[in-house]
Amino acid sequence: MLGSIERIDVHLDGIGHLISDRKIEVPAYQRSFAWEIDQITDLLRDISDAIRANSPEYFLGTIVLTPAENDKVHVIDGQQRIASTLIFIAQVRNYLRARGDAERAETIQAEYIARRDRRTLETHANVVLNESDNPFFQGAIIEDTITAPSTEAHKRIADAKKIAGEFVQRITDQSHEPIEALNDWLDFIDNKAKVIVVNVSSKANAYTIFEVLNDRGIDLSIADLLKNYLFRISETRLGEVQDAWTSMRSRIESVDNEKEIKTFIRHVWSSKYGLTRERELYDRIKERVTGRQQAVDFSVELNNSAADYVALQNPGNPKWRALGSATQDAIYALAELRVTQSRPLILAILRKFTDAEIRRALPMLVSWTVRFLIGGSGGSGTLENLFSSTAEKVSTEEIATARQLYEATRATLPTDATFREAFSNASVAKNYLARFYLRSIASHDNPEGEYRISQHHDDVNLEHILPQNPGENWSNISAEDATNWYKRLGNLTIMDSALNVAAANASFDEKKKIYAQSQIEITRSLSEVKEWTLDAIQVRQNELADKAVKLWKLTP
Repeated sequence: MLGSIERIDVHLDGIGHLISDRKIEVPAYQRSFAWEIDQITDLLRDISDAIRANSPEYFLGTIVLTPAENDKVHVIDGQQRIASTLIFIAQVRNYLRARGDAERAETIQAEYIARRDRRTLETHANVVLNESDNPFFQGAIIEDTITAPSTEAHKRIADAKKIAGEFVQRITDQSHEPIEALNDWLDFIDNKAKVIVVNVSSKANAYTIFEVLNDRGIDLSIADLLKNYLFRISETRLGEVQDAWTSMRSRIESVDNEKEIKTFIRHVWSSKYGLTRERELYDRIKERVTGRQQAVDFSVELNNSAADYVALQNPGNPKWRALGSATQDAIYALAELRVTQSRPLILAILRKFTDAEIRRALPMLVSWTVRFLIGGSGGSGTLENLFSSTAEKVSTEEIATARQLYEATRATLPTDATFREAFSNASVAKNYLARFYLRSIASHDNPEGEYRISQHHDDVNLEHILPQNPGENWSNISAEDATNWYKRLGNLTIMDSALNVAAANASFDEKKKIYAQSQIEITRSLSEVKEWTLDAIQVRQNELADKAVKLWKLTP
């Protein structure tokens, strides 16, 4: 139910006039600039079509504003349209400056883009984006300087500037009176590109308006809907929720695209309440988080979990070093395997287990992940369901140790016999997986050797012993067999980065000379094999399978 909404003003305005008439700020807790090239292009094409058709107006949607300090307004909904429109206007200014029409350019600058304070002579932009975006936006758009983007949002702003510049050039190239054509565009944007401006006196009511206007039927980010829902129900605790949300968003966006925030929230929620699909997430959270204290608690929990989530994507994070080398190696391995379905379980483990149990559990999760990947028995949905349901038991403290984690899961895990059989017959299409398996086995075989294979970098090359297209040097193996066998794990090895197999299709006798120079035992031993046949591939793969069972153990 909506609460009472007081002092609300709704009126139509041209988006250009809105930009020129207000000092608009995007609050820190709002998402970064999100429009892609297609959305920018669609906006400008639609305006172009409306101008050519001499349309009386073009409707851009709704803008929700709420008062801020110093006669400014915060934009709760509509920042993408406002920022994109300003980027186009700035490119018109830049065109005029380049043409030498400084007077018109500065008129546009003062009216739409930025004004100088007559007392301090400081420049104040009409539109200010959030803390992450604004320094780049200020340089690239407001000041038109060459600024290197450092985030995905910055790149999107740079792309928008490029697209807008191309539109300005097209407008002028297609007109005998380019200045008049640009003025026609500015007039249309100023008066006929209409938005419904909703001015709401209370921030909490603004979030209610935002939710009702979007009503979950429009293409709106789940993160945006959730943020506004939490802000709305937090009431007198709004500042706490905003601070926690801003901190969480900054952490996640430091390593991920803004779109990944919804994945992070889903993983956190699944870690507590079991597998939750994206389409269910918003409704499930609304069912459980219903009051201001719960809004505060959940926002703080998201912020705390964000630190662990970011650490999962950075094996060099001090958190892992403090837990020891085995834990750090496990995080490196999980990153290399590129499997995200385990993240809800890992988040639950980090939240609930003691440090000693974390050290036992995370390497075990690597083993489970490898076993599922090799066997192909757990599709992404099966894996995520298993890990999320187990995470729920960890969160409720039904599972409190690595041993209990194994006992609760053992019935669904590939047994040693099943894993060995699958490994003995596995073909691996993804080179990064094959490299990981072989590098792990090689390191396990020779842990104290002078030559240590780093598990943390791509410092070894993947080598197909029998090439995909063998040619005349491999007359003992048919082209059909080569196609079927060249990705078998037994046919793969890893080469020291200092060595180079120059002739990919060289004969096995020629390759053996190079293998003999390798410091990696599983590669050097190939020089002792008399002939490379399908049987030899199978024999080697069986040997690797025996080692894999010992390396990737089921138990902690």
